[in-house]
This record gives sequence, C-alpha cells and structure tokens, in this order.
Amino acid sequence: MDIKAQLAFDGVDLAYGSYPGLADLQGTLSVDKAGAKLPALTFKLGGDPVTVAFTANWGDLANLLGATSALKADVQLSVKSPKLNLDPILAIAMVDDTPEEAAAKVREAQDHSIPDLRSKVPAGLTFKSLIEVDSLVAKGISTGKLKQQVQLKSRKLQSTTDLGLYDGQFWERTNADFGVPGPTLTWQRGLSNLNV
Repeated sequence: MDIKAQLAFDGVDLAYGSYPGLADLQGTLSVDKAGAKLPALTFKLGGDPVTVAFTANWGDLANLLGATSALKADVQLSVKSPKLNLDPILAIAMVDDTPEEAAAKVREAQDHSIPDLRSKVPAGLTFKSLIEVDSLVAKGISTGKLKQQVQLKSRKLQSTTDLGLYDGQFWERTNADFGVPGPTLTWQRGLSNLNV
C-alpha cells in the first residue's frame, strides 16, 4: 500500500463570528507512506503574522496504522510570531459547554487519581515543539516574549516555559515519566519582579 498526497493553501481566509480569524493562509502539506511535511505555513491571526512548521516521520504505514503501543514516529513542530493574538482561538475554545459536558468536567476535576498512561503514550514516539512569540495578546492584555519548548522521548516529557510579564518573568519546568504507573510528575513554576 502506498500513499502520496499534497494539500496546498493559497491565500485562504477563515473567519469565526466577528473575529478575523485566519487570513492569507499559504503553504503546502505533503504526505507519503513515510511521513508528512509542512515546511512553512504562513498566515495572519487577528491581523498578525504567524509561521508554523511541521514534520512527522513514521517510516512506513505499518508504524502508523498498527497498534498504538508499537507506534514509531518522530514529530517536530514550531510556531513563530512577532505578536500572537489569542482572542480568535479563545472564542472557539470557550464555547459554552452543555450541562452534561460541564458536569463531566466537574467530575474530572474532583478525581485526583492519575491514570496509567503507559499504553497510551508509545515508547517509540518522539515529539519536539518550539514556540517563540515576541508578544501574546488576549482580552486586551499584552505580555512580553514567550519561549516554550516541549520534548517527549522514551515516554519521558520535558517542558520549559519562559514568559515576560510586565517587567518580570514567569517560568515553568515540567518533567513527567509516562513509562511508569502514575505517571511520576514534577512541576516547578515561579514569578519574579512582577510590577503592574
């Protein structure tokens, strides 16, 4: 079995309600039996330019279509923008829940047990992401520079976040091992020199 496909975006505009949403979407996604590649997807989100790059290498379709526990793939993602306006994203993400959905979220929040994720996080999955944004904007509030890096390898997750807030800095460091029951998790965060 073989596959080969391309999906090209050439000046596509997408709107949500009164938000400008995505404008001038440009880029080409290529997919074959060994992986997928999106070298550069450029667009404007809320009027500001964003560049997204994505690659996924899974070797062959058997790795992709077989059992999750046997999946082998290397995925990399990067997002870069001088100013990222989150309002269009928040407008979609914060759609009102149905009563059933709201009740389910309350139950999940009250359940303090951590599920065993070993069967859901394949040992052969490697993931890296990098987000670099000079400024975030949401609900009229602007931040300083954001840099976030996430890496998953051999079921071990590492995350680092540094975000400028006014004249201070928010930071986060997370380590999780999904290869053991639990999983084991350490999460550190801090805030320095905040002056509003």
